[in-house]
Amino acid sequence: MAVQASYCSWKRASQINRGR
Repeated sequence: MAVQASYCSWKRASQINRGR
């Protein structure tokens, strides 16, 4: 289930990068 945590972190970073 560690993958889910990584995905959540990646999703958040993706949103921040897009907002940039």
